Amino acid sequence: MTDDFSLTPRDAQLVRQLLAESRGIASTAGRAKLISSRFIGQPYIVNPLAGSPERLVVRFDGFDCVTYVETVMALSLARGVQEFTAKLGEIRYEDGQVEWSKRFHYTSDWAAYQMRRGLLRDMTQDEGAVVREKTLSFIPGLNPKTIKLRYYPKEQFAYVSRWLTDGDLLYFLSTRRNLDIFHVGFVFREGDQLLIRHARHMRRRVFEQPLAEFVKVIKSPGFIVNRLNEAAR
Repeated sequence: MTDDFSLTPRDAQLVRQLLAESRGIASTAGRAKLISSRFIGQPYIVNPLAGSPERLVVRFDGFDCVTYVETVMALSLARGVQEFTAKLGEIRYEDGQVEWSKRFHYTSDWAAYQMRRGLLRDMTQDEGAVVREKTLSFIPGLNPKTIKLRYYPKEQFAYVSRWLTDGDLLYFLSTRRNLDIFHVGFVFREGDQLLIRHARHMRRRVFEQPLAEFVKVIKSPGFIVNRLNEAAR
C-alpha cells in the first residue's frame, strides 16, 4: 500500500522523535496522550485530504478533527517510520487501498471499521444510550444510505463522564439530518479535570479544553464513546 510512498526527511525525523519519546510508555492510550500533546497549537486545515488523484496524505503542519485522530492513532501503534505510514493508510482506507471510494467519508463508517479491525471498542452500550435513524446523503458522489446511531444524549454527560478514561474517542452527532457526525476528539484526564483534545474549526487550531465546557456550548444532541483497544498493537 505504501511501497511507493515516503515522508520528507523532516517529517520522517519528526516521526522518529515522537516514537522515541513514547517508546517507554506501555499503553496505547498513554502513547496517544503524549503524542497528541505534541501537536497542540498546530493549525486547523479545512479538507486536508482534498486533491486528485487520491494519495496518502501525511501532514504534521495542520489537521482537521479526523486527520488529527488518525495521525495520533497511527503514531501510537507504530514502531518505525514505515510502519507509521502503513498504519495510517490502514486506518484511513478500507483494506489500506488508497482510493477515494475506499476512504471512510462518514465518521460512523470509519469508527465501525476500526472496531471490526480491533483497534477500538464501542462503549456506548448501556441503558442510558438511545438510537436514532438517519439517512446519510451529505457527501457528493456517494449513494444515500440509512443507518442507526446509538449515542448518549447530552443529558447523560454527567453520568458518562465518571467512567471516561485517557484516550477515549468522543464523536458528536451532527444536527444536519443528512450527516452522522460533525466532530471527534480525544479525552484525557489531568488530575481531577476531564479534557478534550481536538482540532476544532472554530478555534482554527489543535487545542485542549474542559470537556464539560465543550459539551455545554455545542448544539449536538449527543455523543458516542469508543475506547482504544490495548491489544491492538
